[in-house]
Amino acid sequence: MEREDEQWQDIVSRLGDDVFAGVPDIIATTPQPPAEVPGTALPGDSYAGLDDDDWVDPHERFIPPAPALPKPPLRTRAAWAAAGSGVCMLVVASVAGFADTWSTILGWSLIIAGGAALVARMPTHRDEDDDGAVV
Repeated sequence: MEREDEQWQDIVSRLGDDVFAGVPDIIATTPQPPAEVPGTALPGDSYAGLDDDDWVDPHERFIPPAPALPKPPLRTRAAWAAAGSGVCMLVVASVAGFADTWSTILGWSLIIAGGAALVARMPTHRDEDDDGAVV
């Protein structure tokens, strides 16, 4: 640790006070406006030097529309609806306190049927030249 302190003191002593002698003190100085060149206009005065073709109104910029999401097939939507409604049926039945046998059987049947339909719609074949996952 003492060796590092000696090295640090050596570095500081070699720097001296004249390291920042050529750097102006930007905190103490006040900013000066740019010098005006004859024949040019300030940015706020006009749009000198711009042709009509160069000017683009910022409100007329092209904003691309959001891409449309693909609509899943009807069977897939029905399977998700069955699974979701089965979960909702079980939650509502248990919260409301009427979790009898029929609502429980119907809720679990919808969940199992929806899940089975989603699994059955998964692709079963693989491309021989593809080593990736089947999505």
